Amino acid sequence: MTVRIKDVPGCQLDEWFARARFAVLPFGAFEDHGDVGSLGMDSYPAEALGERLAERLGGFVMPTIDYTCLPLYSRNRRGSVSIRHDITVGLVEDVIRGLYRNGVPGVVVMSGNATNTGIVEAAGEAAAEAHPDRFLLLVNCWEVLSDEVLRRWFPNDAGGGHGGAWELSVVQALVPEAVDLTRGGDQGFRLRLGPGARLYSQAQRGIFHPRWAGYEGAISASTPEKGREILQASEEAIISIVAGLLDALKR
Repeated sequence: MTVRIKDVPGCQLDEWFARARFAVLPFGAFEDHGDVGSLGMDSYPAEALGERLAERLGGFVMPTIDYTCLPLYSRNRRGSVSIRHDITVGLVEDVIRGLYRNGVPGVVVMSGNATNTGIVEAAGEAAAEAHPDRFLLLVNCWEVLSDEVLRRWFPNDAGGGHGGAWELSVVQALVPEAVDLTRGGDQGFRLRLGPGARLYSQAQRGIFHPRWAGYEGAISASTPEKGREILQASEEAIISIVAGLLDALKR
């Protein structure tokens, strides 16, 4: 059974804080994905995978943070709501500190948006200084499977990136009404510069004109069946990561 801590009666809170091995904090975004996807696409997988993790390994789930500091390429698009970076860092830091203060051994931030990485790193550094005996683990939903594994479903890196076939497949499996593939066609892929390199400009996404559709990749390759398989593979990868960490912390 998945335990969402916001639904637990106050008389049971002490018991849950004492016995939980960790808290899961799903961290998504409210971001435009063009005409084919919904504004909440980054939150759905973070929530679903976070719930599976908590249920299997003895944690509880916090309310989802649905807002973040969005990248330039999506920040000002229709529907997007971007929170200032310093405000977002402060929010995440305060949530982590609040969990630590209540005795939770550690926090697993389940992120569905790439820009959340820097935010969690900054928040975690500040929180860790005051709580050196607790742990913070960031898990990026879209990075737990290697490119080699993903090519089983999307050859030639056709899974794309933001709003691409990989993301659309997963969302079709979780919230099918949030996707409408009839509203767009396949788009070009982002630049790939190699491991360790990151390009900070709109060219990173292949966005060279204002008519960019708001998503990337061969969306025609997306299916809910692929999404279910990706979710299962991602779940197992995340379980392995967290179980390994919990085991190491016992030593």
